[in-house]
Amino acid sequence: MEVSAIFLISCGLVTLIMLLVLSRPHQLRWDKKLGLWLSNVWQWWQDLQEDIECAPLEQKLNELVKRRWDVAERLLKAQKLRSPNQKRKWYLEKVIYDLKRGR
Repeated sequence: MEVSAIFLISCGLVTLIMLLVLSRPHQLRWDKKLGLWLSNVWQWWQDLQEDIECAPLEQKLNELVKRRWDVAERLLKAQKLRSPNQKRKWYLEKVIYDLKRGR
């Protein structure tokens, strides 16, 4: 499924949720619910974009470790401990770079 199709589907879901939220204002103020929901949708969208960016890198790492994903996860975890607060793409690139250099 294309990213634009996923975006359109998510917009439709946002609209549906907005209608549901607006139909029950007595439970929680609709603006708070809407704000919470929109922040969740935004986070979901960012996670989706990151997954799309990282998929080829994960495949490359998987090939480098001969399809032993447990080894790849261990290398990623070790790199996260050495360099905290980076994006997943950065960790994948760093581990791939180190594997290619023979570290």
